[in-house]
Amino acid sequence: MKKVNEQKKKLLEELINDIKNSKTVMIVSIENVPSLQFQRAKKELKDIARLKVIKKTILTRALNKITSEKKGIDKLNEKTDGNFAILFSDKDAFEISADLNKGKQPAKAKAGQKAPEEIVVEAGPTDLPAGPAISQLSQFGIKAGVEGGKIAIKEKKVIAKKGETITQPMAELLSTLDITPFSVGVLPRAAYDSTNSKIYLDINVDPEVALEKLKEFSSEALGLAMKIEYLCKDTVKFILAKASNEVDMLSKNLKN
Repeated sequence: MKKVNEQKKKLLEELINDIKNSKTVMIVSIENVPSLQFQRAKKELKDIARLKVIKKTILTRALNKITSEKKGIDKLNEKTDGNFAILFSDKDAFEISADLNKGKQPAKAKAGQKAPEEIVVEAGPTDLPAGPAISQLSQFGIKAGVEGGKIAIKEKKVIAKKGETITQPMAELLSTLDITPFSVGVLPRAAYDSTNSKIYLDINVDPEVALEKLKEFSSEALGLAMKIEYLCKDTVKFILAKASNEVDMLSKNLKN
């Protein structure tokens, strides 16, 4: 018993030291991540971060002991449900989050999971031969027919809304259609920045989504700048072109 207690004490001390000496301490989800994929993630991150799987009770004790030095770090306890690991790094939390998201892999739906986003069956041809699959599709109100010996979806159909529970028949249908609405990987849940003494909850940064959002915001900003005729290097050519057109129209009107 004494030996076990000494091991736990040593593990706790090591964990506290790791937390103290890292710029970023991050809780990551390893839910449904196969062992091989987890080991691959550790290998890919080895130059920038260290990953450890530890018991929730040990982590809670460590965070509570160090919260007087690193205020707010105990909030990481809020993100330790299910299967998780802890990550230590000297890199910025958002950079690490982006790196982790690059390692995501598509995964099939399982009964009982919550739809991460709206799940849609798009219209178009499939590789499914004519047969029982048509009945499977009709159970979900999906209109289908046979074209060239293969099943074709006639109309786009939403079969699950965001947050809706996946049923067994739905999971089977998605598998039949080879639709993979989930992503599996070592994904960020929350992080503590020791440099700024800040806690970031829900820090899952998807680079592709972020890029699309930036494009969207950039387009909206340009439209607003054009509307109020705000002069800058991005709008000057459009404003000059507009002014030139107005001068041409005015000249035509004066001639008439």
